[in-house]
Amino acid sequence: MKPNFHLIFKHPRYFSCFSHGIQRRRIHTGPPVLPCGLCIDRDKPLADTAPPYNQHVVISTGRDDWASRIESEDGPNMAKGLKELLGLKGEFHHPDHQVLVTNSSFPTNGSGGNGKDITSAYLFPSFQYIPRIANTQEGHRTFARELLPRATNSTSTAHHSSPPESAATSTLFTPRSVTTPVVLICGHGTRDQRCGIYGTILRNHFRLHLASTTPLSHPAQPSTPHIALISHIGGHAFAGNVIIYIPPGYIPPQTAEGHEGEGQMNKLAGSGIWYGRVEPDSVCDIVRETI
Repeated sequence: MKPNFHLIFKHPRYFSCFSHGIQRRRIHTGPPVLPCGLCIDRDKPLADTAPPYNQHVVISTGRDDWASRIESEDGPNMAKGLKELLGLKGEFHHPDHQVLVTNSSFPTNGSGGNGKDITSAYLFPSFQYIPRIANTQEGHRTFARELLPRATNSTSTAHHSSPPESAATSTLFTPRSVTTPVVLICGHGTRDQRCGIYGTILRNHFRLHLASTTPLSHPAQPSTPHIALISHIGGHAFAGNVIIYIPPGYIPPQTAEGHEGEGQMNKLAGSGIWYGRVEPDSVCDIVRETI
């Protein structure tokens, strides 16, 4: 699948896959101890290792880990519902518009907080938070129909580089704009222990370093950064894997005196930055350079 974005280089230290842009940076310091037989690939170039996609749905589950394949979990399962609707034989499949679907540890708005009845989700690159989604087959279908580009058999239909207008105007949902960065860390330990080990450690470090600039909160409050573990995004051998979404027009909060670029719009605003081989000691620099 050829992405409908231009491939560009923005800086010698990192490669931007999409001008939109999905970027993976290489950061390398001392690693945590991994189980025997598991290692990190520190030699392969990271360029082109991020899977091409046009939209990312981040589903709230309130949990830190999931079945190896998130669509195989029992009970109400939004990931399964969306993957079926968007898959090759799905009602909303479009060969030139790929949607990445992941679970996250963000708390749900479900009955009893377990996501069985009602869940929530983030949408990128529209930078929206959807607080209430019926966790049913029909609810999943309505979500896909209203907030994701609909599949079509017409070859003349224009490909979307962003969600359709209905994503912002849907009367069935109440999208909220995400106005501060979202940090997503692969912590899918059931899928691969490397991600499970790195994920928890990195989440703690991001919380520590971001707390020095602004308090953390529930994702429903769009005024502070959001941090979560997410399910498999590929590249186990490149753990830790981190995605940071920087909202359009984002201006970092005032931090320590002398912080470079303080009060100016983030130069990566509107982008999704993929980091690979992230070590705990690198988090401070990532927060400084990216957020």
